[in-house]
Amino acid sequence: MLVSNSTLFRRMAVGAAVLISCLTLWSSSALAGFMYDFYTNDMTATYNAGYGPGVGELTVQGDPQTFDLDGVSPPDYEIIASANPVDQGYGQYSILNVLVNTSTGVPTSGTLTITGALADDTLNPVSLPGLGGTGILLNANILSIASAGSGELRLSFNDLTGDVVPQYFPGSQAYVQLHSAGSPATNWYATSWSSAEQGAYSDTYSVPEPCTAGLMLSLAACFAGLAFRRSRKAPV
Repeated sequence: MLVSNSTLFRRMAVGAAVLISCLTLWSSSALAGFMYDFYTNDMTATYNAGYGPGVGELTVQGDPQTFDLDGVSPPDYEIIASANPVDQGYGQYSILNVLVNTSTGVPTSGTLTITGALADDTLNPVSLPGLGGTGILLNANILSIASAGSGELRLSFNDLTGDVVPQYFPGSQAYVQLHSAGSPATNWYATSWSSAEQGAYSDTYSVPEPCTAGLMLSLAACFAGLAFRRSRKAPV
């Protein structure tokens, strides 16, 4: 079926508009902060390269402070230790039992766990549609670790479960940007190191799936438009 130039241009314009809107949303959110982000400070990170023959162990612990949905300050929720009974102390953040190959830096096991409850800015627990009540906000298994510069590590996790999943933590993976960890810029896995006591901090965030889907649909629309244009030019 032949498509008129005006229809072709409309299809391509719609695809381009969605693409630009999605990129704009992603860009503004990235500049403001991470989306779906647990911010944690007072962290201590320790890596023992001599845990076993050819095996190192990474341990990270701290106090989760806030949870933000849109990447725009101020954060949407505080994190308290427990909603029932209300405990306005901090929850717990831990990356434990992370065993690493000291030749490659590839992790073979390890978990991320964030416990606590979401609260408003007066530290009263909040009740949200789709929010679980187990007290485990997020739990996940280690997938990869990479250096992002001196003292900076980026970890990824999969198999996500927890009270915020999936309603308030979309996507199939969680990412941790660990700052002031004390790790070397290269070969972080080859020698032991540690951060200052409670001197590290992190963002634990999700890459939103809706934007990814929007990008794919937009690109599909643009390519479809080009295909229609070629088919119109093709001889019968």
